[in-house]
Amino acid sequence: MSPSSPGLTGISDHPVRGIAYAMLGIVFYSLLDGTAKWLVTVAPILQIVAIRSVFVLLLLGGQVAQSGGGLASLRPVRPWGLLARIGLSFVALISFFEALRHLPLATCIAISFAAPLFMTLASVVLLGERVGRHRWAAIVVGFLGVLVITRPDSGGLASWPALLTILSSLFFALSQITTRWLAVTETDLRILFHQNLGLLVLSTCALPFVWQPLDWSTYAGIVTMAGFLFLGQMFTVKAFRAAPIGAVAPFQYTELIWATLIGYALGDDWPHSHVWIGAAIVIGCGLYVIWREQRIRKAAIPLSHP
Repeated sequence: MSPSSPGLTGISDHPVRGIAYAMLGIVFYSLLDGTAKWLVTVAPILQIVAIRSVFVLLLLGGQVAQSGGGLASLRPVRPWGLLARIGLSFVALISFFEALRHLPLATCIAISFAAPLFMTLASVVLLGERVGRHRWAAIVVGFLGVLVITRPDSGGLASWPALLTILSSLFFALSQITTRWLAVTETDLRILFHQNLGLLVLSTCALPFVWQPLDWSTYAGIVTMAGFLFLGQMFTVKAFRAAPIGAVAPFQYTELIWATLIGYALGDDWPHSHVWIGAAIVIGCGLYVIWREQRIRKAAIPLSHP
């Protein structure tokens, strides 16, 4: 699950460079998910999140020191918005990790591609944005693609791990909508720092009930996962600074390829045809939504005269 970072400053228009950064970010996010796939089988999820958050905060602390603003730069303008994003991110992360225990990595990633569709839907309800019939059609068809991936059983319900992944995608989408709102007043570093601090606090509250001794390889895996997260976020930010969203966003779907290869290396079965078919439908609809939003945005910008 690879979050974008809106509200960037110092942007430029270098598509090739932006795509290269985006591809690097996706590789690190895929390695992050692959590491998580292994870790959730050997350690409690909340313990993983707590330890990972500590190391991510240490890495972010280095960025705070380099920024020169000190702790004052972390003072939020909209603390309640940050708290809402923390809660949404926590549910999204925990449900995704729990789904990873039971589903192949590629299947979880394929279902999570529904997040852009949820984001479009949520923008109508929460932000009052207008969505035309073309994007409504893409949303409906995209959710049909999710049903193809999850293959509802004869009772009409998908498996509960698949439903968890859908829930994770929904809450991730809501967290991104919150990010769009927060980006008006909060910096990227402030948002990321408070998110990881909040995840640490929430997961630590449960540690007395789930804590178990871990061997050195598990700790090394959690530290490595924190590093992958930091690098993935860094290259994603660079990608969206270097190139327009419309040029970069479509390449995020290449995560399915990496997830398939990494999952197979970890012992997952090769995805069945219904996963690929459903993923193609969801990805196609997601790309259409991205294209449509870019087209509408360009049409809304008045032409300037020389």
